[in-house]
Amino acid sequence: MARRLGDVLLERKIVAPDQLREALRIQLLRGGHLGTCLIEMGFIDEDLLGATLAEIHQVNHATPAQLDVITPAVLDLVPRLVVERRRVVPIAIHENALQLATVNPGDLTALEEVEFASGMRAKAWVAPEIRIVRAMERHYGIARSPRFLRIRAAHAEAVRAARPRARQPSSGPPAATGWDSVEVIPLATNTGVPASNHAVRHPTGNAVAAPQASQAPPTPGGPAAGAMRGAPGAPGAPGAPGATGQDRWSDILRELFYRIPTDQARAALAGRSSAVSEAALKRELDRLPVAIADAAGPAAVARLVLDCAGRGMSRCLLFVVREQVARIWDWRGIELAPAKVAAMRIPVEACGILELVAGSEWYRGPVPQQPSQIEFYRSLGLAVPTEALIVPVYFEERLAAFIYGDGGDLGHVVGKTDLYLRLARKMGTALAILALKQRLQQL
Repeated sequence: MARRLGDVLLERKIVAPDQLREALRIQLLRGGHLGTCLIEMGFIDEDLLGATLAEIHQVNHATPAQLDVITPAVLDLVPRLVVERRRVVPIAIHENALQLATVNPGDLTALEEVEFASGMRAKAWVAPEIRIVRAMERHYGIARSPRFLRIRAAHAEAVRAARPRARQPSSGPPAATGWDSVEVIPLATNTGVPASNHAVRHPTGNAVAAPQASQAPPTPGGPAAGAMRGAPGAPGAPGAPGATGQDRWSDILRELFYRIPTDQARAALAGRSSAVSEAALKRELDRLPVAIADAAGPAAVARLVLDCAGRGMSRCLLFVVREQVARIWDWRGIELAPAKVAAMRIPVEACGILELVAGSEWYRGPVPQQPSQIEFYRSLGLAVPTEALIVPVYFEERLAAFIYGDGGDLGHVVGKTDLYLRLARKMGTALAILALKQRLQQL
């Protein structure tokens, strides 16, 4: 099993523990790869990240040059839809195998889908997420999100600031050599990327400045944290230019966050078959787009998503996130007191039950016997399961919800993880469609 990126970076003193904790928190709130958050916050550069990922996964590192120049014949082997869904880019054919750049070489489901679509054996390479996204736009016309555009703008500004200037002859100390001669790039602060005290060394492909203990990351409530969380004056914040997305996000989730379905509404579902099987999960997932299209509001979407998840998990809960606090909206397969659930609030941090998903896009496996995780089950009066699954749902580039489920008495969750990831993506898209409908009505 591949080592975790955060552990390797800590071991090599590339990032400090407080920097990693902040990056994990941002990654949970905004999604994407942990490496993207580290780049976004100025804690690492692309080249060092790519080399580290290649070493961790024991695969080749796809360089910018390889991702920039790809023949049309190679690109045509993988359909645009597969590229967009799996975030992969074919780069070459070598020894009768399709060389495939991806963020996660261990994603066997993605490799299988590419092999099925291309009719060729696929060999995984690795590259930072921001390079994959850039190549997807360049070769397939898949537009980058505002977040990746901001990261790119910050990088371009940093490179411009680092260009060498003409130097006058000096009789001072001799010129620095080796590591000391590597130019330092000050991080841009006017592009929407969080400000930081850190400086990233010029991207030479070899290294990045190691953080010092005195270089603490942005603390919650500080200027950088405010920019990330939509503080007044920050891009996307209420009262700032472009605040429409933030307002839509708040409006869509308010209904779910403050209203738990009544006992009567839940009783109406009691007579419905709740057979747990992969076949039932797939059928429900295939029917979901049509049902969601007719959904009148967020509550209807949430109910459909939870019903679908309940086809593969004996016990499942849907948590809604608003302003970095999560609460249970509804559940299936268990009996909970609505009054107790209504009073329950879970801070969205890389700790407790959410620690399981920190640094990854999802979690599936046993629940560690740690007090912070056991407390989650104790507070709900539930037995600790053999296997649990947690899948975040993102909307407007923010954490909107997460689906929790386990096997209950069955012991394990039924169905491939990819089915639940698809379910989460469908929910995020459905919420975005509802937000767009609201905006159209307001025009």
